[in-house]
Amino acid sequence: MGRVLSVDALEDAGIEIVEKVAPLAKLIKESPQASILARHLLDFENIISKEHWNELDRQEKQTLSETEADHIVIPEKQPNKKAERRKYTGYTDKYDIKRCEANFEIAASIKRRADKIRSEDEQRWSETMKGLVFGRLIERARRQEGAMHKQKAENVVKRFRVDTLHQYCQKTFFHLTAPKPDLYFGFHAYVQGDNETGPLRGDDYVENFSVTRLSQLYEADVGFVPSPCKEFFGLKELKIKDLTCFPWAVCEWKHEGKIDTRDEKKAYYQAANGAAVCLTLFANAAVGGRPFPILHDIRPVVCMTFTGPKAKVWVAYVTEVEDGRYRYRMRCIWEGSLRNILDNVKLCVIIENLHFWAMNHLRPWLTSCIDQWRRSIEEREDTESSFGKIGRAATWGSFVSRDDGHLDDDDSYEGSDGEEGSDGDENSETEEDENDDSDESGDEDEEDPDESGDECDGCDCACHNGVYSKTFSIRNRRMS
Repeated sequence: MGRVLSVDALEDAGIEIVEKVAPLAKLIKESPQASILARHLLDFENIISKEHWNELDRQEKQTLSETEADHIVIPEKQPNKKAERRKYTGYTDKYDIKRCEANFEIAASIKRRADKIRSEDEQRWSETMKGLVFGRLIERARRQEGAMHKQKAENVVKRFRVDTLHQYCQKTFFHLTAPKPDLYFGFHAYVQGDNETGPLRGDDYVENFSVTRLSQLYEADVGFVPSPCKEFFGLKELKIKDLTCFPWAVCEWKHEGKIDTRDEKKAYYQAANGAAVCLTLFANAAVGGRPFPILHDIRPVVCMTFTGPKAKVWVAYVTEVEDGRYRYRMRCIWEGSLRNILDNVKLCVIIENLHFWAMNHLRPWLTSCIDQWRRSIEEREDTESSFGKIGRAATWGSFVSRDDGHLDDDDSYEGSDGEEGSDGDENSETEEDENDDSDESGDEDEEDPDESGDECDGCDCACHNGVYSKTFSIRNRRMS
């Protein structure tokens, strides 16, 4: 059975997409943790100075209500630096003017670059994303990689990964392709050694993100999986790109297209597929030796999609654990345009806030989950001769297949109307017919591993939990 990226495949895997921007009041009822994160990401208080506000086009200002404008604009004028030195210093410290100036400068650069792009070549937008939109975070991550020979505890706890080439390549018992994000963010595990991390090398907060500890928990075979890539657990010497663990943000982009085109939908499908992998790692980490994770304790994942200049930010979260299986929802919380300076300022703030949340909220939570798993295993070792009765992460055995899967690509993508992939290949249509035949025979839940398609060179670690009621539907809605 071939693998595809379609509404039906997402539905069978329990992944729901809600395109309409969600009111935060509604989000808190669905996922308190997702609501907390969304409020943090969208904290736009005092993000632009009066001077820069006056530089904006009238058309951009008209998109905001008077209340919103008062919220985002710094209420004080900038004091004269020479004549009012003390007052100027207080002003810059109070409103973090250095940050505001940097964000406005980048926002203006993004707009200038986006305004010049008229080609449908996706590479044009890829250069904009990597060089400008996410440029500062990529540069920070690369600097930390360059300082790995100075692997002190301070450097270890601040390190994170940003990558574009690595791939999640797992196979599941569902028909989804394996995610291959255009860009993803994750934590950076470190290779433990006698001379690394200094005197704090034995501290759990530091050591919990060592390859040694993460691999030990993985090898206990209790369902704890810190990375979606098999190289992380291999016997060979690890390369820098193999040290990613617990990815927490997924980004996808396409060239500019019309609203509701298959290219736009494909970006949503790809982001949701990748987010489900990340969420499963979080949910399994949250189990901590219990039969099931506490639903409201599972942290969310952030997704960003771009179709040409059109930008959308999403939060993805686990909505239900039913019969030991997870259900997921990816809900839009913000949308804007890269051809609007004010939207770009907001996007810069969202990315900054995302990084702060990951390093100061998500990482401590994950290390507490790792502590819980370690204590659970150690306590059971004292009383039992095996791990057989330790609480296992939900559905790991029933969902996972260790064979290689397929990557997201145009050949495997199916549009929302059920048409074949965007390159015109007829394979997708043939595969859909095979699915229909399987449904009619009543064998839809069975799959011959030998018929799953070509192998890939990525991960054989299936870290993507499915759901799993087929009544869970994808809601594709037009944007207002």
